[in-house]
Parts: sequence; structure tokens; C-alpha cells
Amino acid sequence: MLKTSVVVVAVVALVGCGPSFAGQWVGTLSYTGSCSDGSGLPPNNTAVNWTVTEQDSVLTIGSTGNCNPLTAKQEGTTAKINTKACARTTTNGQTAQGHVTGGTLSINGSTMAVTLLINVDVGSPVSATCTSAGTGTVSRQN
Repeated sequence: MLKTSVVVVAVVALVGCGPSFAGQWVGTLSYTGSCSDGSGLPPNNTAVNWTVTEQDSVLTIGSTGNCNPLTAKQEGTTAKINTKACARTTTNGQTAQGHVTGGTLSINGSTMAVTLLINVDVGSPVSATCTSAGTGTVSRQN
């Protein structure tokens, strides 16, 4: 009976095992995309500096910007980024509303592959919906 109990406890303890995503992650995401009005989005490289915390299988990804923080659901060595509506912005009279529509994080030691999917609804004076994907690798700093 004792042997069975030890095995059950060991199996239960291993179910939650997986790599830790927690820490400071720095790198660059490269974005490409297109808009519903036929225009393209120019390629864009954006530096990221994320602080990731873990609570059970939920990751909170803190950074700067108008869509902070993001969350993700960890599933082993990967995590799926949750959808989120970002704050509306206005730049030079042009309004925009961003939406994170998904993405993935895949950890491998001290590096993490990132795919971040974004839609942006552009309002007055020009109206369009733009779809963009950011991809890249970030490195753990601590």
C-alpha cells in the first residue's frame, strides 16, 4: 500500500511539471501584414522586453505599450496567448484599436520562440482592418 501511495504522489507531482516561463525576456519581433483596403504594412522590427510571471498554468506577460499585460495558458513547453482588446490610440488624428487575436510561446532552455497575432481596426479619417503577425526569438535575461 505504501509503495502504491508513493507512486501516486510522484505521478501527481509530475503532472504540473514543465519549464518555467517566468523571468525577463528580451529580443526582437518582426512584423508583416496587410490591410483590408489593399495596402500593405511595411515590415517592422520591434524590440521587446517582457517580464513573465506564472500562476499555476497562467502566464502574465508584462511590457510597455497599450496592450499590457498579455496572458497565456501554459501547456508543457508551449503557451497559447489569449485574445485581448488593446487601448484605442490616436496618432496625428488617426484612430486605431488593436486586438491580440492569439499566438504562441515555445520555450527551449534560455530562448523562447514567439508568434504574436494582431488585428488593428483603423478608424477615421482612413478606415481599414489590418492583420499582422510578429515572429521572433527572445532570450531569458535572468
